[in-house]
Amino acid sequence: MRHTWILAPIIWALLTGPASATGLQVAPLAGAEKADIAAYYKNGSRLLKALKYRDTDGSSRIVAIGANPNGEKFDARDDKSYTSMHAYGFVEDHGGQLSRWEIKEYHDMLCAVKVLTPLFDVIDAGDGQPLTMVPYWIPCDGLDATRVKLIMIYKDRKYAIRGQIPNQEEDEETREPGENFRELPAAVRKTALAYWAKVMAAAKKDGS
Repeated sequence: MRHTWILAPIIWALLTGPASATGLQVAPLAGAEKADIAAYYKNGSRLLKALKYRDTDGSSRIVAIGANPNGEKFDARDDKSYTSMHAYGFVEDHGGQLSRWEIKEYHDMLCAVKVLTPLFDVIDAGDGQPLTMVPYWIPCDGLDATRVKLIMIYKDRKYAIRGQIPNQEEDEETREPGENFRELPAAVRKTALAYWAKVMAAAKKDGS
């Protein structure tokens, strides 16, 4: 009995403590749930990726990203090029889904939205909390620098890192965290900046 008494708190801590990347149970959305979320994308737009995960408070969460196809702009064969992007975050509520946040990006005929779909993800923020990553880049006709954005959701609040990839020799590569980025815990900022490096590398590869 003494051994059981010692082990019980340890087991309880493992079950209820902060979620690791594995503890978040991130998985692709499927079946009827995916069909319900896909219904948010209509009038020509389409769902690109949807994920389900378990938040540290025990709630079931869904994140999704979709876009409007680009048509004849740039290259009609390029299925990563869109006129707009729309991402949602949902929490399960009495059998349905309650929207907690959304992100929209629109562009005119001179620009496109390129969604980095493989890097749209929910990861461990570095402190056991989930961190949703919404990465994309925006090329435009001409010699203007290519803009890159990483919008992050941490505890249902939005944070961002923005930068650019130069298209002319006199331009510089930049990285500019948003004004509220400094409010994040140090471990989360470290995680975000490491992910930004992946986003920049992916945008450069896509644009090459």
